[in-house]
Amino acid sequence: MAAFLAVTVGVETGRFTAIDTAGIHLARALPAPTLVLPALQAASFLAAGAAIPIALGIALYLGARGRRPTAWFYAATCLSGWAAELLIKEIVRHPRPIGISPKLTAAGWYSYPSGHAMLSVLVFGLGVDLLTRGTTRGIRTLALAAAVALIAAVGLSRVYLGAHWPSDVVGALLAGVAWTAGAVAFYEPSPSAPPYTVA
Repeated sequence: MAAFLAVTVGVETGRFTAIDTAGIHLARALPAPTLVLPALQAASFLAAGAAIPIALGIALYLGARGRRPTAWFYAATCLSGWAAELLIKEIVRHPRPIGISPKLTAAGWYSYPSGHAMLSVLVFGLGVDLLTRGTTRGIRTLALAAAVALIAAVGLSRVYLGAHWPSDVVGALLAGVAWTAGAVAFYEPSPSAPPYTVA
């Protein structure tokens, strides 16, 4: 949370403008744009158009496996995190980058934090964590690594596609991790009685 607040203060005071601009130019310099662009557009879509169906599917699957409290917890964390992201946007009111790189995706309202990046942590990160509780260590490790890779791709996509400053993504990832950690700590206060065991 402290790191998120530090980034937020830096964004509001304009201290990251030069770094953000350099980061956008660096992202746009990625090689083979004909291969990179479709991949990043797909990652961006997964965190927006497909995020709600995916989250709903995960919640329904958890409920069908007899883990209804966990399903409700997951749904509540995703919805409350989404509301928190909208509130932060309204408070900070940071403008999106304009005229620095081509805008290759639709993006409106305020820029900080990136909703795609924050929701990817909640939907994919927390979702995979809950789904793999009780599985083998190998499966869990691979699934979590895939989730981290997808989250990173979503963050990169928002900068590459001209929708966000790099600090928008960094702040969103920090906010998503903090929100998820806080929710888990609230829901699972005692290690002796974990709510995530598979029924």
